[in-house]
Amino acid sequence: MTMYLRIIIIFLMLVFSSYLKGENEILKVKIDVKLNKSNVINTKSVGEDEILSGAFYGQTESIEDKNFANANLECDFIGRSYQGRGFSCGFAVIEDLKGFCYIKNNNDEDILIVEWNCNTTAGINGDAYCAGKLNIIQGFGVFAGVNGFGEINMPIAKTINSNISNPLNINLNIKYPMSLNK
Repeated sequence: MTMYLRIIIIFLMLVFSSYLKGENEILKVKIDVKLNKSNVINTKSVGEDEILSGAFYGQTESIEDKNFANANLECDFIGRSYQGRGFSCGFAVIEDLKGFCYIKNNNDEDILIVEWNCNTTAGINGDAYCAGKLNIIQGFGVFAGVNGFGEINMPIAKTINSNISNPLNINLNIKYPMSLNK
């Protein structure tokens, strides 16, 4: 192969690589969710514990990824609430929750499904919230073929309807499949 042909091939590779999303490019996306007031939280007493189930809804906001700007969020969950030794003030109510969230854009075609779990923890100000992990399960439309993982922080489930001012936050590490940038 001649020197000029090598230079042309290297040049073309560099030009096209700037137009392709890399297969290993993981995007860090912060998603803030403003929760709706129409959340469904069910409790069932079992001995001294409570079984929690229900759904909560919201609108997403994201600066890093336009696919998460003004999308609808719906999360179904189930979990357990119990007395535990949680914080320095002594015993506290602990929630262990798990569920699925569906992030759907307004076109009803771009949908991302994630599974998550969280446990009660205390913030810097001593306020309790549910902190946990999430994994991407499947995507459709612009989310087809994506994979990733992240963290979820949300108000305690039993206080969601009275705690609307505290948003749900998702920090997502997402990898889109290789495709041409638009």
